[in-house]
Amino acid sequence: MRYKDIVKIRLKKFYIIIVVLFLLLMLGLFNIQIINHDNLSQMADSQYNAVIKSESIRGDIVDRNGISFTKGRDEVFLIIFPKLLAPQEQVFNVISILTGKDVRELSMQFDKNIDTVEIEVVNMDYDIINEIESGKYKGVYLYTTNVRYDENSIARHVIGYIQKDGTPIMGIEKNFDMYLNSNGKKVLYTLKDAKDNLLPGVDYGIKQTDTAYYDVELTIDYYIQEILEKALEHFGNRNGGIVVEIDSGEILALASRPNYRQYDLNSNVEEDCLWAIPLKAFPAGSVFKVIVAAAALEDGRYCSEDIFYCNGGIEVNGVYYSCHRDIGGLGRLTLEEAFSRSCNDTFISITRELGGESIIELSRQFGFGNDVDIGLDNDRGTLPARDEYAGAGVGNLALGQGSILVTPIQVADMMTTIANGGVRKPLRLVRGFISNEKQRIRWSGRNEEYRVLKEETAKELQKWLIHAAKYGTGEKAYSENFGGCGGKTGTPQINNDKYVNHYGWFAGFFPMDQPKYVIAILSREEGGGGKTAAPIFKEVAEGIWRYNSNLD
Repeated sequence: MRYKDIVKIRLKKFYIIIVVLFLLLMLGLFNIQIINHDNLSQMADSQYNAVIKSESIRGDIVDRNGISFTKGRDEVFLIIFPKLLAPQEQVFNVISILTGKDVRELSMQFDKNIDTVEIEVVNMDYDIINEIESGKYKGVYLYTTNVRYDENSIARHVIGYIQKDGTPIMGIEKNFDMYLNSNGKKVLYTLKDAKDNLLPGVDYGIKQTDTAYYDVELTIDYYIQEILEKALEHFGNRNGGIVVEIDSGEILALASRPNYRQYDLNSNVEEDCLWAIPLKAFPAGSVFKVIVAAAALEDGRYCSEDIFYCNGGIEVNGVYYSCHRDIGGLGRLTLEEAFSRSCNDTFISITRELGGESIIELSRQFGFGNDVDIGLDNDRGTLPARDEYAGAGVGNLALGQGSILVTPIQVADMMTTIANGGVRKPLRLVRGFISNEKQRIRWSGRNEEYRVLKEETAKELQKWLIHAAKYGTGEKAYSENFGGCGGKTGTPQINNDKYVNHYGWFAGFFPMDQPKYVIAILSREEGGGGKTAAPIFKEVAEGIWRYNSNLD
């Protein structure tokens, strides 16, 4: 065979080998880039990125002025990488100062064959902290995290809480989870080699998922919320209340007692501690007489100077309803006086003359029997069916008894309508949302404002309510310190509470000449509305008045 032919054969074999190798290389790249891309990526991440600490990213819940309800205290930790620490005594001294740990104890702890040690900082020495953040001490990292709730958290029945597994339970946390939850993570990481060893001399830092989330902005005023909560606690541990700004319909405070611990749910042993009293339905009692009075004035057959007689009780179809029986009745009195002194005889007589249908219809116009669209779940309450207020049942309708159940937020809604001159404005708890890029989205409920009462009816009711607070059953709520008030008490009888036989209502507005705020209080302490709920109203109103004076 000639030499030239031998060379051609060898070159041909060489080309074939090159082509085969090239095809194998392309096949390998295809396998890496296409077929096994995801698996290899995950393997690479797990091989080189060591996650030291991870926490979910979630929006805050803030008040109308931007004060957060979900930023408790900051917790600061030292994340220490023993294998990366320079063997110098100064490092141990620095760690000891910040953590309160003994130097000898620390050196023994770091001798263990572990990657990281996490110790809470108990002494905030800012000179040392600045040195750590500047990278002076290798192997020592400062990590700050925020505790979402702590012992100082307020508005807990509004906010709700998140379980350890991240599940939101009740309140704004649950109902607006789609805005608050980013599904993102904040991760503290460092690097390791293929054998899972930390790499000396490499850096560590924080990664944060770039996903959208929102803060939820409430209408609540942080400081008015504090005023309400302190007053509820001052007068017992079974009270609830709500404060509404009349012009806007914005809810400035909403609170309930007994309270619960968002930060330590296992310690919640008090009965009904998760209840939000302002959102629960209870017997109305005599606050329902406001509806009867409004129906009487709207009917046109009654005025404030009409004369009635209270003989200590009235019988309706064989059922006897007493009224101030201990003093033999209230005697001769005007309709305005009957309202002020909560005369059962008078209001049963009026209800019999008006008929139940007009009163029930007006109740619905005020919002009773339906939930209030504020972004939080709340009871609808109940109104009686026609057969329940026929015959003797008309007495229960007049006095807000029987199956009439209302929530404090519905009662506040009613009072706000009266203070607004008869126009019902939607109550609001959520103003809107603020994105992590500072864009604002307004949130509004499903309701629109509409007129419930004639303006002259609302003005007359305001006058009656002022008389009731100043001279009648609500006198413990009245004070010239905040410009006087108008309001109505209620003392419904309770059959299913093992602690008490009566609850206490007081709901009203202040100041009396130019109403600006409505407060509705339900006390589950024994004693009646004039004794238990009215003083809470007074303390809250005085607190708000002082707060506004300080702002001026």
